[in-house]
Amino acid sequence: PRAHAQPTIEALVEASARGWKKLHRVVLKECMVQGDRLEQMGEMLRSSRELVSLDLSQNSFERTGAATLAQFLADMPSLTHLDLSMNKIEDPGITSLAPVLSSISALQCLSLAHNYIQAQGAQHLSNSLPQCSRLHTLSLEGNGLADGMARLSACFRKCESLTHLGLAFCGLARNVVPLADALPFLSSLRFLDLRVNGLGCQPISVIGEKIGGCVSLTHLDLSNNDIGPA
Repeated sequence: PRAHAQPTIEALVEASARGWKKLHRVVLKECMVQGDRLEQMGEMLRSSRELVSLDLSQNSFERTGAATLAQFLADMPSLTHLDLSMNKIEDPGITSLAPVLSSISALQCLSLAHNYIQAQGAQHLSNSLPQCSRLHTLSLEGNGLADGMARLSACFRKCESLTHLGLAFCGLARNVVPLADALPFLSSLRFLDLRVNGLGCQPISVIGEKIGGCVSLTHLDLSNNDIGPA
């Protein structure tokens, strides 16, 4: 039997021009949307004026793709959910994206998990995220954030709507104090994920001394940390 042809990006762009104006959610997870394809997809998404949720996870479009992405995200101020996880964005890509994120006033959920973000990227995020006044869910799992935690923790204090914070696999064992000091100020935080951070007894004690100030916290995940007896 004849195989069904996969739709090309060009075909999707053409179809969008004919009437995708009412799309609310687009999922393009693991679709190899990179380079020119990402630019073409951006043109398609620009026509979807009611778009509120965009999932571009696992496309590995890297730092150059992040710069392209920033150009069309600026035209999507109504986005509430944005998933850019697992795209190898790195610090230079975050440098391009961060100013645009601050302009998406409706943003509520943001995932930048597993993108090789380190101190420089953390600094740019810390400047932009407090301007996202509706942001309640932030996923930063799988990034090397220990050296950027002081800046990020100061940023978290300003994110008054933050209820869910994902910091698993971030290598926080050697610099957990800034996060611990910020916890009493996160009055809306309900969910905190600190899995697989190499946290031993001393870092856990530091967190334990402060976490009582998180008056709304209902879920704390410390799985796969070394908190047993010495």
